[in-house]
Amino acid sequence: MRIPRRLLWTLAAVLALAGTAAFLVDRPAAGAGLLAGAAGLAIFAIRMSGPRPHTAWSPELEDTSAAVVYWKDGCPHCHTLLRALAGDERITWVNIHLDEDADTRVRELNRGNRFTPTAVVGRRVLPDSAPEDLRELLGDPAP
Repeated sequence: MRIPRRLLWTLAAVLALAGTAAFLVDRPAAGAGLLAGAAGLAIFAIRMSGPRPHTAWSPELEDTSAAVVYWKDGCPHCHTLLRALAGDERITWVNIHLDEDADTRVRELNRGNRFTPTAVVGRRVLPDSAPEDLRELLGDPAP
């Protein structure tokens, strides 16, 4: 059974609030235990998210990959695209939070904006692309 990450984060937040409340009512041992539990759940939730793909940006990348997807942590649309297409080896994933050159490239592609995810397939640029749009450009039928 897979536990949703959102549930883990909610439980971690509840434990953190309960730990803080325990400190406020002069129960430091209980507060420390609850806060430690919250930290443990938060670490577990982060590890559950798994490794995030990232390739360093270079000018040749868009010419040599079937598709390049520029994404960033904390972007719900990016994570939707990652979940849907992370196994597709034709796609090169570039995290703009980890790469200043990639961040600059996304701004060039989007007239100064940091729209993510931004997919580049050949000469086509798809800001805020959806999984079905990218599949269609790559020549895949809808799942």
